[in-house]
Amino acid sequence: MLQILENCFSSFRITDWVSAGVLALASYFFLKYAKFFLLRKTENNAIWFHALAKQTYPFLFFVIALYLGIKSLGCLSPFNTIFSYIFTGTLLFQVAAWGNVLIRMVIEKQSERADSAGSAKLATFRIAGFFAKAILYFLLLALALENLGINVTSLVAGLGIGGIAIALAIQSVLGDLFASLTILLDHPFVVGDIIVVDTYTGTVENIGIKTTRLRSVCGEQVIFSNTDLLKSRIRNFGHTERRIVFGITIDRLNSLAKIRRVPDHIRQVIETVPMARFERAHLKRILDFGLEFELAFKVLSPDYTIYMDTREKVNYGLLETLAREDISIAYPTQKVFYTQAAQDLSS
Repeated sequence: MLQILENCFSSFRITDWVSAGVLALASYFFLKYAKFFLLRKTENNAIWFHALAKQTYPFLFFVIALYLGIKSLGCLSPFNTIFSYIFTGTLLFQVAAWGNVLIRMVIEKQSERADSAGSAKLATFRIAGFFAKAILYFLLLALALENLGINVTSLVAGLGIGGIAIALAIQSVLGDLFASLTILLDHPFVVGDIIVVDTYTGTVENIGIKTTRLRSVCGEQVIFSNTDLLKSRIRNFGHTERRIVFGITIDRLNSLAKIRRVPDHIRQVIETVPMARFERAHLKRILDFGLEFELAFKVLSPDYTIYMDTREKVNYGLLETLAREDISIAYPTQKVFYTQAAQDLSS
């Protein structure tokens, strides 16, 4: 190595060294000015490029300038391999910094959108960011080892076998984790939605990495694993109107004129109730003990309390209207009528 340097000093004039130094300095200051120019031009209108330029390290400029200066001196060609390793390592380190910035910005942007969904969604984004960074660092490390001439095939194979063993050991946790990511990306429900899972009804309070918690209408907290939750049939009332269909049976002894006016009375009652929208009311069936009318209306809110308040107001309104119109409600009982002929026969 000393012999090579001695030959360089002896075979090159001072002007050659000055030229190499000027080239290196010019390259360094050119790259530094280019970074400053990009920071000025992208400060307000190109946030992504601004962040990447800001995260570009001056050491990269120094390595590039030094590499160009050395390349101009042909006598240092035996050192090209060493400088190539240094340049490649510096470039990979810079790529890791750029990738880290991009992942962080994506996570922050998604987290701003997820503020209304609670901290559980934010935690899921952070977990996704952690895995993205781990994959990025692993790929860059493999490239660095490959550049050094190390065969990474066996290393990747070993890591793959180890990864399979770890995945089998914690497959339940990983299943819930990926189920959490599925909930995050597919949005079957969000925090605040009212959902029905099997026989359980409640409001989604928290979507965690492993479990999802509901607050039931009775007050207790119901906890589901994310994997089991996605395997179930979920009814989501969080973004829809609640539809109510039920029947009311009136006595057959009411006059036909009163019976015909029942659908109109039902419509008037529902239209006077706030948060209710009338759909239909019909005479559905003629039963042995009465006439069954079926009515349908929608509650214009997914909130369960509003749903019950609206249904209660409709029920009270129907009872008051039927009482005012002297329309009697039927009961599932049998009535026996005696005529004069039957009384004479029995006597």
